[in-house]
Amino acid sequence: MTRNEELALVIQLACITEDRDDAEQRALIAWAWDCDKDHNRNTITNRARRAPNFELQDLVSLVQMTRVIEPERKQHEVKNPNRWKETWAMWIEGR
Repeated sequence: MTRNEELALVIQLACITEDRDDAEQRALIAWAWDCDKDHNRNTITNRARRAPNFELQDLVSLVQMTRVIEPERKQHEVKNPNRWKETWAMWIEGR
């Protein structure tokens, strides 16, 4: 198991905790984005990553979907990383 796969598992475990404050959510999104980039970045040119069993990884969406925002605790929606949509479009087109 690679370091990136281990980090992906930790992020998935952290998503079990729905009650995250804004700072925790920002940190988790940053880690998820780094992990996604490392996993998905070579989908166009790397033949091993174009194998039939390769799946694009989207931990950022998982982090966003699993958070429950409680307005009474002054929690807010945390934005996705800059260029997230554009990067995903590139990864999907490269498949």
